[in-house]
Amino acid sequence: MITRALVKEFFIICLLLSLSTDSQGAPLIKVRVNDMPPQYILENGKWKGFAVELMETLLDEAGCKAEYMKLPWARALLELEGGRIDALMNVNYTSERAKKFYFIWATNYETGILIVEKNSNYSIDSLDDFKRLPDIIGYERGNVYNDEFNEKFKNDKVFRDVFYPMSNSQMIPIMIQKGRFIGALGLLLNAQYRIKTDPRFANLKVHSFQISKQPNFFAFSRKSVSKDLILKLHEANIRAIAKGSYGKIMRKWKE
Repeated sequence: MITRALVKEFFIICLLLSLSTDSQGAPLIKVRVNDMPPQYILENGKWKGFAVELMETLLDEAGCKAEYMKLPWARALLELEGGRIDALMNVNYTSERAKKFYFIWATNYETGILIVEKNSNYSIDSLDDFKRLPDIIGYERGNVYNDEFNEKFKNDKVFRDVFYPMSNSQMIPIMIQKGRFIGALGLLLNAQYRIKTDPRFANLKVHSFQISKQPNFFAFSRKSVSKDLILKLHEANIRAIAKGSYGKIMRKWKE
């Protein structure tokens, strides 16, 4: 005989199975992070930060889950190309990268700047002025600035020789303090946050010359992300923009 208790137990089991299926069925996206406040911040075993909040807004809207993987930038680009990770945040668009990655724009821009010692007074009003600086400038491999900068870097050897690659941006204050560099290329939001919160950056400042300002994208691997899933993510992105979800995050971190 089927009793009420059995019926109730059956419905409870069905509900639990449904919840379990929804959780297991949510596409898992492997997303690159690294120690780069305020973009990525590891706190109590959980990743947060400006870029992380933007990505999680997109993934939540698409019904996906993030699995974060800590990788340096240059290696992350290779892993994304090979489909061993699925997504990168804070990626600049190039036609060459578009052959390997899908791009989604969360309406975010990034500003390229120069970080220098606080007591310095370098006169820079154009890219050509970099060639007259007394020493070299550090930069992180894999970062892309605007077309004007990239073309000059590619075609002007004197300009290119001003810059020296760093393994990561954590080296900026160390290399400047040791006199290896007189400055380093960076991004405005990151630099402002580090100068405000990190004692190692206390004697540094952002130079007034703006190197570039360009859209900043999420990039997804063409090898590991299906066309159906990228369409789903594009649709979720449109909904997030329409709801103002990204705007709230930008105002929070850029105030």
